Amino acid sequence: MLRFINIALALGIMLFLSPPQLVAGPPLICHPIEIADASSLPFGEGAFGYDATYDATNLVAETKALLEDESSVIVRMETIRRSVLYATKNLDGARHGNTYNAAAKDKATKLLNMLKNRA
Repeated sequence: MLRFINIALALGIMLFLSPPQLVAGPPLICHPIEIADASSLPFGEGAFGYDATYDATNLVAETKALLEDESSVIVRMETIRRSVLYATKNLDGARHGNTYNAAAKDKATKLLNMLKNRA
């Protein structure tokens, strides 16, 4: 009985001391940066909360214009994070048999090339 109590106590202490939330994924992509009302691409709630009404046809040009603004580095980082997510939002579907079409690949490549040229 004493052994059972010791094991239960040890498990209870481990659960109490463990982090309350385990967060996965690279922070620059998977964790949104708070930018308040700063000008950036539209986005929904959460890390991957796309704005369903946003037309990403001109994503590269809009991203470039937002990066040329005099906004802070934090706002620019969030703008780049959002643009990458919009450019690759169908990529996860490709892993499950859905098509990540040539137009989506082209948009992602153009975004990457624009960011490389700016760097």
